Amino acid sequence: MTGSYGKTSTKYFIKTILSEKYNTLMTPESYNTPMGITKVVREQLRDEHEIFVCEMGARYVGDIKELCDIVYPKMGVLTAVGLQHLETMGSQENIKKTKYALIESLPDDGVAFFNGDNDICFELSKRRNIETYVYGTNKKKA
Repeated sequence: MTGSYGKTSTKYFIKTILSEKYNTLMTPESYNTPMGITKVVREQLRDEHEIFVCEMGARYVGDIKELCDIVYPKMGVLTAVGLQHLETMGSQENIKKTKYALIESLPDDGVAFFNGDNDICFELSKRRNIETYVYGTNKKKA
């Protein structure tokens, strides 16, 4: 999962729910960089884990794509797109493209989840022709 905000909380919610049925591992704390994620994959991820919940952070354009090349996600959650990394990414368009790289990295049979309360996420939910779910409290039509 990735987003300008809400990543860590969402990660804990997902892990807690999925752990009821599946052997689940998640990246600890805010381990959301290539080094942190690689460390978890090499040291903790085992064959018996059925689900790996991975928080993906981005500071620069291309960061999310790099993380997807490490973990090969089958599902992706986009929590929000905001202006948090405007200084390092240069524009909101670059932030949007960087975050959306998670969804672009999903396989054709992948599943995408978008925060419908965030206007940019809602817009992005319509781009890719894969199984898609929009969550939130606003009643928008997909």
